[in-house]
Amino acid sequence: MEFYTRDLKKIELDISRQSIIGNGCFSDVYRSDDIAVKLYADYANWTKPTLMTEQKFDRISSVKSDNFIELYDLIMKVDDNTPKNGIWRKDFRIDGYTARYYLQDSDNPMYKPSSYFISNITGLQALINELSIKGIKLNDVDIPNTILTEDNIVIIDPDLCDISLDMSDRFTLTVLALEDRKKIKLSNAYEILWLIRLLMYEYSGELKEDVLKYFNQFNGNNTIDSLEQVKKDLSRVKKPIEMFERR
Repeated sequence: MEFYTRDLKKIELDISRQSIIGNGCFSDVYRSDDIAVKLYADYANWTKPTLMTEQKFDRISSVKSDNFIELYDLIMKVDDNTPKNGIWRKDFRIDGYTARYYLQDSDNPMYKPSSYFISNITGLQALINELSIKGIKLNDVDIPNTILTEDNIVIIDPDLCDISLDMSDRFTLTVLALEDRKKIKLSNAYEILWLIRLLMYEYSGELKEDVLKYFNQFNGNNTIDSLEQVKKDLSRVKKPIEMFERR
């Protein structure tokens, strides 16, 4: 099987059962050297056409953040049933995409210096602002859709993002109404606060109930302010786990 990008450039990818690193209802994810390759199932594009479009991919790939997946290009697979001569741009279909591969860190983040969570929450706050300006809304941000590297908390599943279709990509900063930006920003802030809660809960061992009690105080609060409060509380301890040992 061969793979081509949108400009019909052939790329070499190692796609085998041995290289698979993840799967879901509509796709499989493979590792080819330092590239992550997501391939949709053959039925995915007609059962769930909102998985990825060129407009959506281009919008999302413009995001530059250490806390958000770095996307490379859309790809089309070409097998023996597809003519290898005379493939035109109009024939391109989205069979998947390539992205940066991230290595999962094995250390428990709750026992790392508190600066790990503080710096990542700060980076995620900057991501919230960039996404709201570009009309990108996060959905279902969860642990399986996130990788913890040695330095960063990285959101890795852009398929779950929505984009504001009423925007012109050339005028991203001006076309999206300010009120719409606010709504997207608050929604994204909620997703990020929820992710931090999930991560701390997942890695807190016997202190899970203490984590839940801590985050319950933010119910109904402004999520942007809540993220700031979490950073302040983290700054008072050497390791995140100590936030809950003292409660």
